[in-house]
Amino acid sequence: MPWVTEAGLSLVERRRRVAVLHQTCSAIVAVAPQQRPSSLGAFANFTRSARKISTFTVAPSALLRHLDDVPAELANHPELQPSCVEPSLLEEPPAILPHHVRRQWGIQKESVAKGYFTTFLRWIKTIAAVARTYSAEEVAEALAELQLFSLGVNREVADFGRDMSEAQMLELLPRREHLPLRPGCKQHAVQVHYFVRTVPMPAGCTGAFLGKGGSASKRLTSQLQGIAAKVQVFSPPAVQLRLHSFGGHTKLGTVQLTMRWYRFERTRP
Repeated sequence: MPWVTEAGLSLVERRRRVAVLHQTCSAIVAVAPQQRPSSLGAFANFTRSARKISTFTVAPSALLRHLDDVPAELANHPELQPSCVEPSLLEEPPAILPHHVRRQWGIQKESVAKGYFTTFLRWIKTIAAVARTYSAEEVAEALAELQLFSLGVNREVADFGRDMSEAQMLELLPRREHLPLRPGCKQHAVQVHYFVRTVPMPAGCTGAFLGKGGSASKRLTSQLQGIAAKVQVFSPPAVQLRLHSFGGHTKLGTVQLTMRWYRFERTRP
């Protein structure tokens, strides 16, 4: 996995890249195979948002170092301290951030000097982030290295996850680790949650449920995944159907529905 284990990568950059691979694969498996991208250009358009990530890994207090005449009360304000970010994840601010902070300071300096901190505090916390947009080429090649995409002639990516399943995604992707994706201390590590329900399959119904070559069950899974994809959450639930038959297609069996999703666990007051 050269892209996510590249020499010289910081811990936070490695986690960002792994997160983008998860975002990309989740976007692909959320739609039916016939709706998935079939070329690099289509893949680039389809994954435009999935290939972007912003992590709040800059300490707001570090941005104050670029300002003049900062009141001690503001410099030591508890909301500006990086207490909720792992020290190993903290980064220096991107070069453009100090410029933005100085410009905003020029607008709000007078009100801050009078003790009105709220607006400036809220604003500086929302920009204390590092934003990355990874190219379609590097993401596609990384997924090919992980055998989630296939290579064609000249080792160019030839298949962009048309047949990729949720099970393959879970098996082959590196484990996703915590990143602060929102400002402040309102979440801890991403937690994985499961919802599992099992219902009986009457004798003789297995063939109709599966369809030719599994087409019927795949179509049902795709429909359920399409419904789940509409949920406005950090990561839409992933749907999986599994059929268990006891003694062949003419015997009794069960159908198991599994839904898996990520959720940030918030701190308790």
